[in-house]
Amino acid sequence: ASGPSKALVLHAADPTRALLGALLEAQWGVGPAHVEYDPHMGVARPNYLWAVGLTPFGPFSHETRLSFAYLDGARRARVYAVLEPVLERVHS
Repeated sequence: ASGPSKALVLHAADPTRALLGALLEAQWGVGPAHVEYDPHMGVARPNYLWAVGLTPFGPFSHETRLSFAYLDGARRARVYAVLEPVLERVHS
């Protein structure tokens, strides 16, 4: 037998998480950890096992703080953006 279930509450009046998630995706190319690409079907599929914790993505987290993985991904994307033109010049 499983424990008591809790109702899922969405806070639609507070756009903070949605804006943070949009900035992560648009500015730094960091996508939601709970979405995985299915190469056989050619589509992105949600895996809600990873939709909890310090993430602005997914319905199961109410956090506006970011985990190490998201911060590291954003920092890495910034470094790649700076290095890519340099490497392009070196190889040409």
